[in-house]
Amino acid sequence: MDFSVLDIKLPNNPEIPVLNLSGGCDWQEDEGLHCLIKNRHVVYMGSWNDEDVWDSHLLDDDQYLVNYVLYPQRKALQQKVAERLK
Repeated sequence: MDFSVLDIKLPNNPEIPVLNLSGGCDWQEDEGLHCLIKNRHVVYMGSWNDEDVWDSHLLDDDQYLVNYVLYPQRKALQQKVAERLK
């Protein structure tokens, strides 16, 4: 696994530090890895999918399947989303 790309986009807020890193991974070569860091917090870690660090939906409850940042809360989020979909 390695981060080989740093994607630089115009900041929405120049006062908030962000990193948009992507790269390859041995176990899923066709998808790669994507890590978004905003204001010293990882807001997305998962398969590369062209997410933007400024997207507000990255930490939404229903993102627990694709965002490994939410992995520790997955059981509670699964129940919450299931209740909402009833």
